[in-house]
Amino acid sequence: MILVVGNYGNKVNGYNGQSVRTNTVYQSICSDQASEKVMKVDTADRNLLNKAKLLILSLVASKIVLMPGVAGIQKTLRLYQNCNCLRKTTIVVIGGWLADYLRENKGLVKELNKTQGNLVQTKQLKKELEALGVENAIYFPNYRRTTIQPSVKAPKQIEKLVFYSRVCKEKGTQDAIEAVLKFNREYNTSINLDVYGPIQPDFEDEFKAYLKHPTIHYKGVVEPTDSFTVLPNYDLMLFPTSYDGEGFPGVILESFCCGVPVLATNWKFNAEVIEQDQTGYLFEVGDVDGLCGYLKKIYDFPDLVERLSENCIKEGSKFEEEKVFSILRDQLMKKP
Repeated sequence: MILVVGNYGNKVNGYNGQSVRTNTVYQSICSDQASEKVMKVDTADRNLLNKAKLLILSLVASKIVLMPGVAGIQKTLRLYQNCNCLRKTTIVVIGGWLADYLRENKGLVKELNKTQGNLVQTKQLKKELEALGVENAIYFPNYRRTTIQPSVKAPKQIEKLVFYSRVCKEKGTQDAIEAVLKFNREYNTSINLDVYGPIQPDFEDEFKAYLKHPTIHYKGVVEPTDSFTVLPNYDLMLFPTSYDGEGFPGVILESFCCGVPVLATNWKFNAEVIEQDQTGYLFEVGDVDGLCGYLKKIYDFPDLVERLSENCIKEGSKFEEEKVFSILRDQLMKKP
């Protein structure tokens, strides 16, 4: 039996990059390992019964795929150390937080090295972990399970932009809105920005004030499976994040798969994911003028949209399920 442990999210608690990745990996394992029984434990459920379920299933499983968050990694690894489960565990790291975490918790390296492997989303994170003493870091990029057949954007002036993430300051919602408002003022035009995602409570009042502008629209929360229906309707995605946990953001990959170029901050590992002037543009954190400048550039040269869109589709095709999942399949075939 293969046990898949992670935060699966739901409509009540909401979905985020971690829960989307967790569900994607779980679904891939179920499809790929049809001859094996696959079970899951949702770490978002923290009652005693679920903790007992985690312990019992971990003991009887032949393989464990663990997708931990910052809050639970130490306790789970110590549990697996005490139960002699580390040797049959593969860790799938979601986001880019692990190297920073290990710099503050160096003793955890020993447990990580006893696992079958630590799969991380970017090549740079792999290098950082190796520098910290992790001997079994493996590059396992983000991927999506989709059959979308994207179309290259026609050369035209941009009209519709999208922000598709948690609605909060650390994800850059405010900067995206300010850049669009600045662009519209200076070009005397009315490009629209549609915002999707759960609104963080401490940003709600400020965000609602922005909705008074006729070009800023809130579109609610979209089910993860619907992103490939929503995103193709837009010319560009804006992603001015400064979130500490960013790894290989799923929204960037989804945007590429839909042929939608991305304007994002040069933050964490974004420069590994977005190629400047090929699949989008990078600007510094908090640089609203820089983001606005790229909007002007693309608006002034409509042919850019077509070229960027074509490159995005090519890049997105590199991260199709069948091209990436084999990395985890190889881990599941290893003997403990």
